[in-house]
This record gives sequence, C-alpha cells and structure tokens, in this order.
Amino acid sequence: MNSSKKKTIHWGTIVTRIMMIIWSLFILFPFYIMFVTAFKSNEEFWHKMFALPETPIKMGIENFAFAWTEAQMGSGMANTVIICGGALVFTLILSSMVAYELTRRHIPFKGALNTLYLTMLLVPTIVCLTPTFFVGKILGLYNKRVALILFYTAHEIPFIVYTMRSFFSTIPHELEEAAYIDGASSFQTFCRVMLPVMRPGFVTAGIFALLDFWDEYIFAMQLIVKKQLLPAAVTILRFQMGDAVRQIWGPTFAACVTLTMPILVIYLIFQKKLMGGMTAGSVKG
Repeated sequence: MNSSKKKTIHWGTIVTRIMMIIWSLFILFPFYIMFVTAFKSNEEFWHKMFALPETPIKMGIENFAFAWTEAQMGSGMANTVIICGGALVFTLILSSMVAYELTRRHIPFKGALNTLYLTMLLVPTIVCLTPTFFVGKILGLYNKRVALILFYTAHEIPFIVYTMRSFFSTIPHELEEAAYIDGASSFQTFCRVMLPVMRPGFVTAGIFALLDFWDEYIFAMQLIVKKQLLPAAVTILRFQMGDAVRQIWGPTFAACVTLTMPILVIYLIFQKKLMGGMTAGSVKG
C-alpha cells in the first residue's frame, strides 16, 4: 500500500537555514570587495565601492602589472612557494614518522611523548617570537629562507602528528603483520605499506599545514628583512605601509588576489579528498 507523506519543515530548520545564508554572505562579502576592487581605479573604488568595475580588463591589467612589479609580488610568490613547499615536505615526512611510532609501535616513554606533543599544541605561537629570533641569529639563519622553513616545520609538527595519528589508528594491524611475515623491516613496512594507505591523511594534513604556512607574516617579518627574500604576505604589507599617505587600493587588492587564488584553487581541487580524509580519520575500524 503506497502512502504519500507531506514533508514538513519546522520553523527551527527555516531559521537555521536563513542564519546560515546570512552568515555565508557575511563571510563572502570581503572576498567580493577584494575581487572587484582589483579591477577598479582608485577613484572608482571610492565613488562606487560596492558596484562592479566599469573597465575590468583595462584596470585589471594595470593593477596586476603594478602589483607584480612595484609590490614585488613576483619574487614574493616565488619565495612563498619555496618556503611553504620546503616546510610542507619536512612537516609531512617528520610528522608521519612520529605519528607512526606513537600509534603503531611500543616505545619507551610513549605516554610522556604524547603529553609533550599535546602540551606543545597549547603554547601560543607568539610566545616563540623572541626566542626564535635569537636562535636564528645564533645559528646564522637570519635573513635566510631556511629559517622560516625550519620554524614552520617545528611549529606545525605537533598538530600534524595528532592529525595523522587518527589515520594510523584506522589501518588494520593485519597489513603490518603480513609485511613482517614476508620479511619486511619496520622501515620498509612504513614506506611500502603504511604510506600508500595514508594518502587521504597526507592530503588532509598537507592542506591544513599549507593554510597555516601560506599567509603567515609575523615571523617572516622578524626573521627576514631582505626584500628579495620576503614572502608574498610581507611584500603586500610593506607595499600597503609604503603608500600609507595615498593608498592605491586597486594594486593592493590585486596583490591580495594573487596571493589568495593559488591556495583557493588547491582547496577546490582537493576538497573531496579533504572531506573524505577527515571522515576516514574520525572512524576507527
């Protein structure tokens, strides 16, 4: 017997959806201002701030060219890619090894190490600013990209370790036992068995780490002062501060779009894998 039931929508659901739409518009509005202003002149920005640009192609070419040359976004983006790429590789390699040992192996002081990494997560990053500066000076790393690579790696490892531990805990122990029976060593088991299974975890952890690295500028300003070595986030800030008397908003927002688009594209490409990886890491089985 077929029976049709009318779908009822409760007032609570309606209010929740309306609030979500309003909140989404609130979040997207600054991005709208950034993108449309990148294709406007300064006069057009002040007189028609919220309107679409009148000559987007002409002003877009001028603003992005000005940002690429005068704001030094070319060298800034290159430095950002080098620094973030190096930090990301070191972070994923070291964190995966630590997470594997803490999750799958019986090692001395395992509980103390877990507590140590958890404590490191609770330390505010800004507290490390002054000690990091002096350590960089003592080690001769001041004004070098490797200083930021090492700092970003050290700062991100505790969070990525805990992220990867949830993925390692979902992998059946039978895979390791089969590899040991076939004569594989612990390192071979880690590289040939565990890492291929951990690809969703690497995607999830990698995107989280890259988001932290990409737009960081406080420690970059502290450790690097040479213009040719500065990452893009710092070049934008210095460009804005240099034109504080008469702010040129078009090129400034064009520089912001240049910095934002790569990480936005990466997120959109790996969005499904990121969500799938977060779900896979939350269920133990």
